[in-house]
Amino acid sequence: MATPPAPSLLDTRPIDEYSRAHIPGSLAIPPGPGFSARLRCLATPDVPAVVVGGAGHDVVDLVWRSLTVGFESIIGELDGGVEAWFAAGLPVIRTQLVPAQRVDGDSRVLDVRAKAEFVAGHIPDAVHVELASVRRAAPALNPRPAVVMCVDGVRAASAVGLLERAGHFDVAILASGPGEWARATGRSLAYGRTAAHASFPAQRCTRRPRR
Repeated sequence: MATPPAPSLLDTRPIDEYSRAHIPGSLAIPPGPGFSARLRCLATPDVPAVVVGGAGHDVVDLVWRSLTVGFESIIGELDGGVEAWFAAGLPVIRTQLVPAQRVDGDSRVLDVRAKAEFVAGHIPDAVHVELASVRRAAPALNPRPAVVMCVDGVRAASAVGLLERAGHFDVAILASGPGEWARATGRSLAYGRTAAHASFPAQRCTRRPRR
């Protein structure tokens, strides 16, 4: 008999809490706008999932919202959350949340926004891989340290767990978007497609049919 897959960990805490300490490979999917879309893109329907929550979160609401998009694999929540995990002597990771002015010309930037967003303005020389394609692209990405970005850090944080699963641990999260970066640094954005585009077409995030 085949060994069942280990549960996937869905971290629903705010991204500042996730950045301070999270379980390696856990997927940051905080509630809020875009939750359902990120869940469809990031979680694997056939792998059981465990929610890693924080104070005041409503796991019942999360399960309900997951069911509305056909994701039926949540089997429970981690008792005691990250604090209990750490207290048990298990590893946690800190991922730096960096302000825009800290990202300079020497920084390697991975932009996980949608294609239309990237084309409309991005940090020069940024590598573009849409969030839905990060899982497939991660093993082939350059292992150099990278700053992952979107517009507010949420999708970037979601990408971090996928990168960690592929062995990319030296990553940081940009807390803002390209407009804030341009204002903070006084530099101009680039527009259109560039040679820094990764050759991974976007994967479609489809709604899973209810049985």
